[in-house]
Amino acid sequence: MSDRSATPLQDVRDPGSPALPLPARDSTVDPLVPRPASTSGSSSNDQLVDLERNLAGAIVDGKPLDQLERSTLKALDDEENADALDGTAPSRYDRIDGGLYAWMAVAASFLVTFVVFGVQLSFGVFQRYYLAVDYPNASPSQVSLVGTIGPAVMFFMGLVVGRVAERTSYQLVVGTGAGFVGAGLILASFATQLWQLALTQGVLFGLGTSMAFFPGISVPAQWWVKRRALAVGISISGSGVGGIAYVQLLSALLPKIGSAWTLRVCGSLSLFLLGLAAAMIRTRVPSSRAPVDPNTGRPLPWYHGLVDFGFLRNPKFLAQLWCVALFPFAFNNPYFYLPSYVSSVLGESPSWAATLLTVSNVASIAGRILSGYFADAMGNVNMYLLTILISAASFFAFWLPAGDSAVLLYLFAIVYGFFSGGFFSLNTTVTAQLYGVAKLPSILGMLYSSMVIGNLAGTPIAGALVTAARNAFKETGSWPTSAHEYFGAILFSGLVILVGATSLLYLRYGLLDRRFTARI
Repeated sequence: MSDRSATPLQDVRDPGSPALPLPARDSTVDPLVPRPASTSGSSSNDQLVDLERNLAGAIVDGKPLDQLERSTLKALDDEENADALDGTAPSRYDRIDGGLYAWMAVAASFLVTFVVFGVQLSFGVFQRYYLAVDYPNASPSQVSLVGTIGPAVMFFMGLVVGRVAERTSYQLVVGTGAGFVGAGLILASFATQLWQLALTQGVLFGLGTSMAFFPGISVPAQWWVKRRALAVGISISGSGVGGIAYVQLLSALLPKIGSAWTLRVCGSLSLFLLGLAAAMIRTRVPSSRAPVDPNTGRPLPWYHGLVDFGFLRNPKFLAQLWCVALFPFAFNNPYFYLPSYVSSVLGESPSWAATLLTVSNVASIAGRILSGYFADAMGNVNMYLLTILISAASFFAFWLPAGDSAVLLYLFAIVYGFFSGGFFSLNTTVTAQLYGVAKLPSILGMLYSSMVIGNLAGTPIAGALVTAARNAFKETGSWPTSAHEYFGAILFSGLVILVGATSLLYLRYGLLDRRFTARI
């Protein structure tokens, strides 16, 4: 687009990247409602110039929209070199930051996280029933493996699922994922052995959730700029709402109709909701072209180069990857060990512990939404960094010295739930800001695939520390802290998050902007 002569704007997100020249602002147009394409035979270049001129006039919180959202313009610029293979990409001139498609994107993404994490977080209800009725001779670790396989497959398959969605169709991939999720749960209802559950409720379900999650969570970022973090936060909050809803549903159905019919109901409901989400998805960025052989110029198969390791050479990506990979080593530990802590240290009943976890889950839902609201005001990366620092600090400030103090435990549940939920909510928003929206599903897939090891190893490591402390100090009758045998697990959880936070500090102040008050 050599005919654009305006001075390039400096992009604070990637100082080393070439700036995109933009035309002069036109104050006579509504910046958030681009003018429709001309029907008078003007070229696609002229149409894109019109769109960029409209967008360039927007001012968001004192900053030009084109400076805050260069990735969207770049994605639209790349549209000339891409094919809308899915047939769902609306016109590049459709309205952003509002309108039917923008809110449909939020609703679809909400439904995806509602189902994906709702079923995963409610597996404990299935586990209790399996151990008591269906598989009484199995050990808890054997049954829990079924629930662990699903999330592990989901995150690992993110390496390729995101790129498949970019090259084919978001709708198609999410719709196919809905079929896998429904089939996995319904087929699990016919299982008679644990290995059959592992293949159906584990592998098949995990594959389906991966196909639904990575494209589904990426769609709102294409439709929102000024309030992107809030829109994504609302979408991510579906995970907390789904967790509460599915737990209540399963708790009501299992005693009445048994595990087989409960799985069929759960599978049918999940299939319907994910299918509805797929039907609502519309994308602004068209599907990318198939890769081309550099020697012959002929298109390569769509599956060629599905895993792109080129981002591993990007220092910004490596800094974010390190943090995202470490956080799961600690994230689930409070939810696994607070109930036993309450019983051992406070001597309270399981219902008291359940109330504590419910408070934390509600705080997490609020954190996913409100962190997006604050991020839009103070900067996505700034809020991202703040959420992980406070998440780490909550272990040392509230849980470690809590002892038998109910007040400190409730403070920990609220603060940790709120800010840890905010961290996951902002993953998508920060990734879109740093790298653009065109390849968001595949980049998120690479980030989340790094969480597999932490999800599998984090809680066993914490459990081993609890056991080791119990064996070392129980005979003496004195504990090094008021947390009794849990002090090692609490220290490990807080420290591992804090180590991850150092990489975000480097990203924020070493790679992006050294100014402390800069809105990044």
